[in-house]
Amino acid sequence: MAKNDNHPIIIKRGDDEEQGGHHGGAWKIAYGDFMTALMSFFLVMWLLNATTDEQRAGIAAFFNPMAEKGAHLQSTDAMLDVDPSPLRAALWSGAS
Repeated sequence: MAKNDNHPIIIKRGDDEEQGGHHGGAWKIAYGDFMTALMSFFLVMWLLNATTDEQRAGIAAFFNPMAEKGAHLQSTDAMLDVDPSPLRAALWSGAS
């Protein structure tokens, strides 16, 4: 096959500029994490305002992983101000 030199070589180059398409949605993940942390912070602040010193000590003892086994209070009985506990009433009635 003979080589034909009559045709010029054409080189097409694309533009180096971006067309402003979709830039990603990573900011939504960061915003969601920030809002979750902010909600948790305000829940902790509300708990500090809504509880007494004795209740706060009971909550702190419940979540302390270094406390002795016997030092933990019984579930929520120490945090509730009503007697008898609604949880025990539900257990006595056979509800689950």
